[in-house]
Amino acid sequence: MSNNIFKRAATAALAAITGSFAFGCGTASAASENTHQQNTVYCSTEGDMTKTEKEYKAMLDNLETVPVNFIYDDKYYSGFSSKFFKIKEQIERKVDGGTQTTTVLNFRGELDVMFVSTVYPEYSAYDYTVYFENNGKTNSGVIREVKAVDMTLDCDGARLKGIYGDYDYRYAPYDFDLKDRPINFTSTRGRATHTYFPYFNLEAEGNGAILALGWGGTWQADFDYDATAKKAHYVGTATVGLSTYLKPGEKIRTPLVAVVRYYDADEDTAMNMWRKWMIDCNLPYDNATDGVKVKPHDAVMICYDTGRPNSDGSISEGYDTWYKSMSEFYNGGGTADFRWLDAGWYCDPYGQTVPSDWWGTVGTWEFDRIKWPAGSLEECADYCLEHGSQTLLWFDTERATNLNGLCKNYGYDRDWALMTVGRANFCLNNLGIDECREWLFERIINAMTEAKATLYREDFNIDPGAYWDIGDGYQGKNRKGITENLYMQGHYRLWDDIIAYGAENGWCTFIDSCASGGGRNDLETMRRGVPFNRSDADRAGIPLRLAMSTTVLKWLPYQGSTAKDSANELDNGKSDIYAMRTGNVPLLLYYKGDELNYNDLVRFQEERREYQKYFYSDFYVLTPYRGITCTTEWTAYMYFDEDTNSGVISAFRPEGCSKGRETICFKGIDPDKYYRLRDTDDNNSVDRIKGSKLMSGITLTAKHDRTAITIFIEPTE
Repeated sequence: MSNNIFKRAATAALAAITGSFAFGCGTASAASENTHQQNTVYCSTEGDMTKTEKEYKAMLDNLETVPVNFIYDDKYYSGFSSKFFKIKEQIERKVDGGTQTTTVLNFRGELDVMFVSTVYPEYSAYDYTVYFENNGKTNSGVIREVKAVDMTLDCDGARLKGIYGDYDYRYAPYDFDLKDRPINFTSTRGRATHTYFPYFNLEAEGNGAILALGWGGTWQADFDYDATAKKAHYVGTATVGLSTYLKPGEKIRTPLVAVVRYYDADEDTAMNMWRKWMIDCNLPYDNATDGVKVKPHDAVMICYDTGRPNSDGSISEGYDTWYKSMSEFYNGGGTADFRWLDAGWYCDPYGQTVPSDWWGTVGTWEFDRIKWPAGSLEECADYCLEHGSQTLLWFDTERATNLNGLCKNYGYDRDWALMTVGRANFCLNNLGIDECREWLFERIINAMTEAKATLYREDFNIDPGAYWDIGDGYQGKNRKGITENLYMQGHYRLWDDIIAYGAENGWCTFIDSCASGGGRNDLETMRRGVPFNRSDADRAGIPLRLAMSTTVLKWLPYQGSTAKDSANELDNGKSDIYAMRTGNVPLLLYYKGDELNYNDLVRFQEERREYQKYFYSDFYVLTPYRGITCTTEWTAYMYFDEDTNSGVISAFRPEGCSKGRETICFKGIDPDKYYRLRDTDDNNSVDRIKGSKLMSGITLTAKHDRTAITIFIEPTE
């Protein structure tokens, strides 16, 4: 790839991504980056400006009150007092749903500080990010104890609500009364959403704030409540333990800090406010031409249908297996937006085929010519395109194995590798090094081009925290956190470059974000990508899948699930109407295998085409959280679109549930209007019923366990 192409892609990234940043609602003193109509209940309108706009404007007009603090050269600074920070320039531009202001300040004549903030008036939201850059010729002083947000909320009592992360807790919900004890979340393994989830609902009497820290690495958040002062306190940061000087030309940044304020609103109302802001102002675009956010999509993977042993991905796929599987899928009536080509398509660092160990042989990102002879990928992609399917291509870009082979055969530089004790064959590509990132970018683009792939899927299958720590050690004294911070900035730059190149070449302008499932779903990442696979565990038990839908859909409107029912996530399973309906979220993955029921598939896909118009509507959970193993109780949730006064309910009587009836109270509908309920199986249809009756509760019936019900809610006279 020519340098000109790379430079164009890098430059275009700024135009391809909608940046927005800001926050701030406390005070501090200096010391030695699809529109919905907004409901005023969220904003609490006061004259021409909402409370939230006034709060934001007051902060921007008085930068001393920005709720950021840090220590520099052993002196504490809070906010951006004019005594120490001199404004060099201030630039304003429009972004999705808001106005972004970039303020560049000079700090003590030693550092440039960039405060990038955005206000979203119709969404009662604002956010920000702070950058520190050394444009001098000598090393800066040491910057440490950076608090990206340190703010208070006046309130009478305070509860902290949210969900945990994927890997350890499978997105289970929590609800803490801050009057009882302070709450701390510290995530140091380096994949931001595997253990905890950096999104929070700080709920108080009469008002509240939904908060987020956007950073794909380490982060920390602390919450407490002062009953005497009636104030809740929130402190958040990223790059945990940062304490470093900056070399000339180096730049570090805080996480994206975001808030959506709400007033006189219940939890459902507040969470749907958040969903609207996420969709309209954060979700990336589907492509460079349609001007729409990421659309609901279907994908198909054939790894279970090749006749060869499979180990978690497409390791068993090749030039001689794809046609039989894909032609059967299309001939059976199936449709898919993407043909999912997962792990194992590449050769090892010595140019040899990879028969089974897809995980231990990454890094070349060149096709295995035993599995995929020249021209075979293009033939496969063209056939799928003829049937409406683009190609998704899997990478595990941040890892590399067998360094000797990579250096000898593929132009890899050993200095790019971050290694840790006991993992001599595994390393982390240091994305903080420009040459490493550019080498990876070129290999990704070349592989995508050969495969005629249009969607880049990035997986990440190790925790990087220990690698970053060792990288800091090689930097010497007073460099704690520098490796992580430069690395994550490089990672975002890599994604921006890929998206920009895609925009120029007719590819998707979003990325499929994966990190062993749901390990990197922070807000900053979600502005560039969406999780086609919200959790690796989602490929197995249906109770877990339903539990995840009732929690994660509140926070991440776009996410992916699967259409199979199996005891083990690595096995093929049953794909019938029940399994398909349990996975009916914005991205649904079908596994091509012997147990895919094509009669059910055709019927379900027709139903899904109607259902998917509601994915970006308000979302309500109608039953209590059941847990990831519950098979004895019903689960029900609904989407409702106020603009069309219509929606859809999904209800599930799981396998093992003895109850054939469940009373469900609808939410979000107009109590004074009348509705028709259209059950796609005709068992719970109602021609005419008043909204107030639906809200007080109606009884749904399912004759058998392992039954999924889909009911469309339509207005009627």
